[in-house]
Amino acid sequence: IQDTGNFTKSERDLVRQIADRLGIETTTIFVDTPQKIAYRRLLQNKKLQTRFMVSEKDFESAVLEMEIPT
Repeated sequence: IQDTGNFTKSERDLVRQIADRLGIETTTIFVDTPQKIAYRRLLQNKKLQTRFMVSEKDFESAVLEMEIPT
């Protein structure tokens, strides 16, 4: 399991190429969480600090960078 952003198609393609060279099968699982819900979770985590903290700047950057898998 490679659990990172991979927000762009080129990032996912790179991971796929590496896996192919290693003879590893890949599957992309995309959970389409609405931006409002994701942002609400970000704010909740700021209070609870139960998960890795993402800054609002990084959150916005990821939202802008995201290319939905096809």
